[in-house]
Amino acid sequence: MAFFLFSIGTLVAQVGERYSEADINIQAQIVKATQKKLLRKYDDAIKIYEGILEQNRHNTVVLFDLSRIYLSQNDEDKAIEFGEKALKKEPQNAWYKESLAEIKMQFKHFLEAGKMYQDLAFNQKTNQDLYFKAIEAYRLADNRKATLAVFEKMEDALGVSSFTSQQIIGIHLNEENYEKALAKAAQLINIYPYDPEYLELNAELEADFGSTQKAKRLFQELLSVDPENSKALVYLAKKEGNNDDLGSIGVIVSNPNVDIDSKVKALIPYAEIITEDYPNKTTILSFAKDIVDHHPEEAKAYALYGDILNNSGDLENAEKQYSSALKLDKSVYVIWEQLMFIQYEQGHYDELNKTSSNALDFYPNQAAPYVFQGLTNVNMDEYDIGKEMLSEALLIGTKSPFINSIIDTLSKTLEAHEEGDEIKVLTKEDLFMRGIQIGDPSIIKTTSNGKYMVRVKKGSQ
Repeated sequence: MAFFLFSIGTLVAQVGERYSEADINIQAQIVKATQKKLLRKYDDAIKIYEGILEQNRHNTVVLFDLSRIYLSQNDEDKAIEFGEKALKKEPQNAWYKESLAEIKMQFKHFLEAGKMYQDLAFNQKTNQDLYFKAIEAYRLADNRKATLAVFEKMEDALGVSSFTSQQIIGIHLNEENYEKALAKAAQLINIYPYDPEYLELNAELEADFGSTQKAKRLFQELLSVDPENSKALVYLAKKEGNNDDLGSIGVIVSNPNVDIDSKVKALIPYAEIITEDYPNKTTILSFAKDIVDHHPEEAKAYALYGDILNNSGDLENAEKQYSSALKLDKSVYVIWEQLMFIQYEQGHYDELNKTSSNALDFYPNQAAPYVFQGLTNVNMDEYDIGKEMLSEALLIGTKSPFINSIIDTLSKTLEAHEEGDEIKVLTKEDLFMRGIQIGDPSIIKTTSNGKYMVRVKKGSQ
């Protein structure tokens, strides 16, 4: 807002208006101060304005301009002080109020700024910009009730729109006012009866918070205008197969009109619970493979298949799927981490060396690539490099218990080396043959495949 124009504009006399010599002198000083301000000679402008206030402390133009100068100097107390003085003397002056609201926003007095912008918006009625400023201030103040009130008043003045309706729905959902959210969403259908976006919104809200019957009807209606809508296809498939959840998943996976995200979302719960002995493991694996076959260019398809193989105990094939996922998309860090862990667990150190080295290029601020790189170097008897990698991993740090356990393994491996020992991976039978009991302090870790990492004398068989 070019508020500086206001002070000059107020100096223009109306036709026939007469000024005293004192008035003319003050106006000349204001023009001079304004020129200084435009040249950013703020201290000179302040001195001129202070001189004017000594003659007339009620000059609102001067008070207003001082508040703007102090705002530009980031002087919170004085910017607010002079802004409030100007507004107090002319409480109906919209320029002064909006300027003070801006100052309040600048110094994070969001609730006060919101109230000022709200008053301005409600008074001017059709100024959309003021409504949005009030909304921004109230949101920064985390005042949902006031934000909602502004949106509702905005709709009264400017009419219902898709944007305002969806914002109001979002507030109701955050406040857990589900009936009001449903009612507001239904209003969108009345305004846009054949719009698939709003049919989908209403159907999802009904499915989550309202009537499953209404949800089913809305999803069916949605398919009539958008036959390939994935969310409708998935929802209706699950409803039709309500006594056979895997059957409904099969319908979803095999449907070429269902998008990859919906298929992955449908199968994720099984990826989380599947084990080596899971009764429907074969079926779940076939579904995951189908997704890969139908979406060969989607990294998330390979990642999901990798997760299911990994959790069901097939590390060899899980490694292949994670590698395929990374060839398509290197931006998902968790896939890198899973792949490195699997390669480490299988003792595939050559592959781990390449993966961890590449991961360092993309994620130099993550601890895991350093520690896995350190383990590969230790495996190649490059203990000095292993120590450097450990130092980097410790410097970066991690909150992951899993990665911290790997860091601890590298640390104990290096410690054993310095003391003339080494770490060997042994089976339970190996322990028995060596006379080592479970719980012996030489056992530093039990691996995920049931083996033991044991500290032994270097060179021992």
